[in-house]
Order: sequence, then structure tokens, then C-alpha cells
Amino acid sequence: MTQLYHQRLFQGVVLLVGLLVLSIAVAATPTTAQTPFTLDVTITDAAVNSQTGQVTISGLVTCTEPASYSLSLSATQYVGRTNVITGGTYQYGTCAGPEGSTFTAVLYGREGRFGPGQVRIEAYVSGCTGGAYPGPFPGCDSDQETVNTRLRQSR
Repeated sequence: MTQLYHQRLFQGVVLLVGLLVLSIAVAATPTTAQTPFTLDVTITDAAVNSQTGQVTISGLVTCTEPASYSLSLSATQYVGRTNVITGGTYQYGTCAGPEGSTFTAVLYGREGRFGPGQVRIEAYVSGCTGGAYPGPFPGCDSDQETVNTRLRQSR
């Protein structure tokens, strides 16, 4: 019985030492940190056709690697003290990578026509890389930008 006890004790110690060596080896293995996927939106221009009230917004979507995205844009313009004109649009696109992809969107006012003058533009973008099963899961990110600018008369 004593011999069986010593044999089991020896096996336990060997197992424990093996696990300890394995955990040290895993901890010492260098890991490569993967850069997280990021997506950014920037508004670059806004113009209005004062005859139609059509607002054209241009911008740039950049990403750390190619991705598909959805973009939501809204504009708010105060006219006088109490009148507010709002409009919005939504579109899909693809971002080519760090060099970015440009977008142009058109929107109209719901309560009236936009005109030249101060406007608040809000942009929200969300998207994911094209990871494929059974490969790694796609990276996803979102970004938003709010700018207060002047709508210039379109040419």
C-alpha cells in the first residue's frame, strides 16, 4: 500500500511540474498584438441649391482595412427664432482602406427648404471588415462627427 501511495505521489508531482513548465512556456511565447479595426468619418463640404433646398454633403470614410459600412447623415438649420428645418439620408458603401473612400449624399428638408447659412451636420458610420467563416470573426467599429458650418451656395 505504501508503494502505491509513493507511486501516485510521484505521478502527481511529475504532472504538477509538467503543468508548471507548460504554463511558463506559454507565458514566455511572444504574442503579436493585432491592430484593432477602426473606422472614421469626416465631413469635407456642404452646399445648398437655394432654389430647390437640396443639400449636398461630401466627406471621407477611412478604415484600417477594407470594409463595408453604413452611413447616416442629418442636417439641422434654424431659421429665425422658432423655425427648424431638418433632413436626413442613409447610404451604404465600401471603404478601400487607410487611403479612404469619398462619399456624396443629397438630402432635402422635411419642414421646408434649406438655404445658405449656418447648419449643423451629424454623420454616423458603422462597418465591419469582410472576415469569412471559418476564419477570424470580422472586426467592427463605428464613428461619428458633428460639424457646425455654413451651407454655401452650390455652383
